[in-house]
Amino acid sequence: MAFCLLAIMSSSLLAQSSETMVSKLLQEMVTKGELTTEDIAGYRMTDHYMSKKGKIDHMYFCQTMNGIDVVGAMGAIHVTPNQAIIAKDVQFVNDLAHKIEGGSKNSISAIEAVNVAAKSKGYT
Repeated sequence: MAFCLLAIMSSSLLAQSSETMVSKLLQEMVTKGELTTEDIAGYRMTDHYMSKKGKIDHMYFCQTMNGIDVVGAMGAIHVTPNQAIIAKDVQFVNDLAHKIEGGSKNSISAIEAVNVAAKSKGYT
């Protein structure tokens, strides 16, 4: 029982430290002007694991807009046990809100969207 509790606590701490590493990396990109604060606001962790052989921590994440994953906007960071970054690759879209047709706000409400869809299918 104690082992299970320790394993759960360890994985929780690992997840927290990886979130911190990713957040720090993305914030540095904002500071350098490579991304905007809005670009990194809703990123989502997609995978996280530690390799058994090399004890390398692999973290994968993606950019989101309004809770929707942005196709092709992914990132990865690979960290040694002493927290040294050995590889990173972030392919987020810079200034994404201004590149989306209609901006970052919904153009129509959900009810209007349903009505338009229903009308296009001949429902009244």
